Amino acid sequence: MAAESFAIGEINQTVFSCPNCQRPLAMGAKHCPGCKTHLVRGVQLSKASVFVTMGLVVGLAIGGAAGGAALLANGISRDAEIATQVAAALAAADVHPAPEMLRRELEAPPSPVQVSPAALEQKMVEVARLALLVA
Repeated sequence: MAAESFAIGEINQTVFSCPNCQRPLAMGAKHCPGCKTHLVRGVQLSKASVFVTMGLVVGLAIGGAAGGAALLANGISRDAEIATQVAAALAAADVHPAPEMLRRELEAPPSPVQVSPAALEQKMVEVARLALLVA
């Protein structure tokens, strides 16, 4: 009597070979019972984890670079918009300091630090920018 062979599944559809010991395994097996290799969708866990880690690193790098570029571009255009609005508001406004501020300035000792007009204008723009953000 001839020995019959058992068909345990169709090759490459329901059965695959263990990547470590080449033992036939059913699809969806979590580990090989022969060599105890842990599997993720038919791939050794160590190889799958390296692939996932590299994908995560590359994805975060690309996403971070794109996000940073978008924030930088938005910040530059927003700064220019705010600067023009502040300049227009300062030109149109007739601003006088409050009497209390004048009294404090007169009572305060003179400051030995000299401030250039450009630095003063830059500080005024920063204060106006902060005021717009708070409002």
